[in-house]
Order: sequence, then C-alpha cells, then structure tokens
Amino acid sequence: MSFYSPKDFATNFNLKYSTVRSHISRKKLIKNKEGYIDMSHPTNQMYVTENRLSSEGNVATAPPPPRVRKSEIEHKSDIPRRSAEAESDPGSITGLALREKKAKTLKVEREAELHRLKIQKMQGELMPIDLVERTQTINIQSIFRSFESASENIASIYNERLGGDRASLAEMITRMRKELERAIRAAEEKSKEEIKGLMAEYAATRRRGEKK
Repeated sequence: MSFYSPKDFATNFNLKYSTVRSHISRKKLIKNKEGYIDMSHPTNQMYVTENRLSSEGNVATAPPPPRVRKSEIEHKSDIPRRSAEAESDPGSITGLALREKKAKTLKVEREAELHRLKIQKMQGELMPIDLVERTQTINIQSIFRSFESASENIASIYNERLGGDRASLAEMITRMRKELERAIRAAEEKSKEEIKGLMAEYAATRRRGEKK
C-alpha cells in the first residue's frame, strides 16, 4: 500500500493542504506513528471512496524506517520470555493483561475486516445472498424456457413424421412441460444448497484463519 505525507496526499488527490490538515485533526484521515497517511488503513480507504477521489499518479512517499533505541531492543527481547511465563500462568496479572491485549487485537482486526467489506459493498464487489439466489433462479428458468421452446419444435416435427394428430402433440408437450417444471425446481433447490455450502465453507475458513 502507499504512504503519503499530508502535503503529498493533498497534491496527489487534488485537495487543498488546509483541507487535509483539517480532516486529519477531525480523524477523517489517520496518520501513522511516522506521520504518514497509510492507504492500507480502512479509515483512509473509506475517505477516498466516499469522496470519490482519484489519484493524480504522483509517486507515494516511502516512510523512513523507525529508529529503535537500545533500551527498546532489550525490552523486546525480553517479551517472549515474559509472554511464555504469562501463558503458563493465565491467572496472573501479566496473563490477564496479555489476554486483554489479544482480545483488543482481535477486535481491531474484526473492525478492519468489517470496514474492508463495507468498502467492497460500496464499490459493488459484494452481493447479498438473496440477490445471488434470485439471479441464479432467473438464469436457470431462462435456460429451461429456451430448452422448452426448442423441445416443442422438435416434438412438433417428430409428431408430424410419425403421423400423430394435434391431441398426441398436445399430450407430448404437456408431459415435457411437467418434466421441465420438475427439473427447474430440482435445479433451484440444488443451487441454493450449493450456495449455502459455499458460505459455510467460507465461514469455516474465516474461523480457522482467525484462530491462527
């Protein structure tokens, strides 16, 4: 994803610098610790989408690597040991803090995922399940109606060749229509079951991913 300084962001999306600064102060745009606008952040993505902004093609700024103090390195090196001790004793104060931190992290990840889905829905990349099922039903019926029309033409040709009368043709067409109706209902039910199966499989995959 791209990183922009506030001034570069204003230039790239053809905005006034004062407007960008104002929206940063009002939390409509979010800066990271280095002071850059990270376009992977859901709030920043939503801002661009809702305001229908388009990039002018300017090169995004690469954020400088954060400076790490020696004391921070020593502190981080001690984290695995303290985490292991906390997990071995979940009832300790450290263990409770660790679990609370994990819960907050999961909450932030879930909110980010919901933001991403909301953006995709606004951009027309997602469809409601009932709309998918209705679309599938329309497609199935359209296919079978075309097949029905072709079948009636074939029945009429062979009825004439075999010396049948109008009554026998009407009987054949009636039977074909009944079979087609049965086939349509069976295809619709099977389609709905397959969609539900795909959704269940997707949900299971999501749950496995969240547990990792």
